[in-house]
Amino acid sequence: MDGSNGAPDASLMLSPRAAVRALLVITAYALASGCSVIDGSTDETLAPIGSAPGSTTEVTDTSTDPTIEVASTFAETVAPTTTIPSATVGPFPTQVPAGKCTPQAIRADFGTAPEAWLECAGAWAVTRIQSCPPDVECEGVDVFRWTNDGWRHRGMTYSLCVLMVDETGMPRSVNDRLLGGNTDCVEPITYTNESSSGPLQVGSRGDRTRRLQRRLVEWTLLNDSVDGYFGANTRNAVFDVQHLAGLQPTGVVDEPTARALGLPWP
Repeated sequence: MDGSNGAPDASLMLSPRAAVRALLVITAYALASGCSVIDGSTDETLAPIGSAPGSTTEVTDTSTDPTIEVASTFAETVAPTTTIPSATVGPFPTQVPAGKCTPQAIRADFGTAPEAWLECAGAWAVTRIQSCPPDVECEGVDVFRWTNDGWRHRGMTYSLCVLMVDETGMPRSVNDRLLGGNTDCVEPITYTNESSSGPLQVGSRGDRTRRLQRRLVEWTLLNDSVDGYFGANTRNAVFDVQHLAGLQPTGVVDEPTARALGLPWP
């Protein structure tokens, strides 16, 4: 608008007929160009700011679109994973080879075949070779361990008390599977801080015990947490290492046992 009195300039005004004609021309041009005259706040065919002219954006509900799910699954599949120590990292076998859980294999290595049943789990076997000697309390349960030299007899045991089975080095998880894992004779353990030198044994607690456990886990001889508490599971693994290394099986980590594990002493 212009002029001192604020009245509209008649030269800029269109007659009603001309205004309608102009609106029709603009609409026809817009339709021919593929543009939309709908309010952009609700038109899903409008391209977002910065997109190429004439392009469109497809709005997808990611909560229900199966292609998004597949993409997510693939991303999880190819994501880096933590390396898990192999069962062959340590020098001692942790699994009975195929075809070796047989009476014939035990006879070949031990000289006597089982009288009745034979059960295997991991690197272990339980069976009955002979009746209990008069001076031994047992139920005729023989424990065998598969080693680099074949089957080795770990002795006869009283299967109703896991403490006697523990001395063979058999993990309690295997004992639970093969013998039932009776724990009626188990006593609670009191833990104290370990010394900076000297042996490690049941009840020790600290960084040296944690380092011991880490090595046992790396060699897959211990299936337990690395928490720095020397409990029954750690002791069983130590018994096993001492048997395998030809050491006196005591369940106590002394210098020869540490050396067999490749650990510094003290």
